Amino acid sequence: MTRGLADRHRHGEGIAWRRLLFKVLELVEGIAAGADRHICWDRAMGGQMALIQGLLAQLAAERAPEALRGATFGLFNLATGITMLAASVLARVLWDYAGPSATFIVGGGFAAIAALLILARRVVAIRVGT
Repeated sequence: MTRGLADRHRHGEGIAWRRLLFKVLELVEGIAAGADRHICWDRAMGGQMALIQGLLAQLAAERAPEALRGATFGLFNLATGITMLAASVLARVLWDYAGPSATFIVGGGFAAIAALLILARRVVAIRVGT
């Protein structure tokens, strides 16, 4: 199902909408209370990774020259690992000093900004004609 969506729609738009949906769930996680929210959070995180990682890898493969595909995937995975490490450290600091709700709300804010920038880039590209 995800593969079919990726083939029919622009990558940036698909990534933006999936991330935005996930971040809405993350904001709900930050506001909600109770132990059941963590079970829902785990399921949402797994679903988000399934929807996003394949699309990002496909995008990297399509943009890379044939001779540099291996290096492109290596660099893609290195960048992913570094950003996930930085995000985890920031999340831990927020969790310790501001609490779980603040952690999820800040994460949702960062991702909402990123999704809006992706959509804004598309609007600018349409106006410029590229």
